[in-house]
Amino acid sequence: MGSRVKAPGECMVGNDVELILATKAAADMPPYQRLLGDAMHGIGELFAREDFVEAKWRVVDPFLGNVTPLYLYKPGSWRPMRPHSSLAPTDRG
Repeated sequence: MGSRVKAPGECMVGNDVELILATKAAADMPPYQRLLGDAMHGIGELFAREDFVEAKWRVVDPFLGNVTPLYLYKPGSWRPMRPHSSLAPTDRG
């Protein structure tokens, strides 16, 4: 299949060109374009299954609730001031 396109410049001259349909290889696609394309075509290799994600959360979730509390301290001080601190003051002199 061909077409006629205007040649560069001010003259109204056309050139015959051949139109070629080319498909882009998956390796040449940007990552998000490939990901969205796979999702639209039902290709699931790049996606985690729901049961797999749930199993991971069952392992990680207990650790997320066991967090060391934050202790606020005044700017310029060496450490938080709390009554039962395991941090002993140091002599900086």
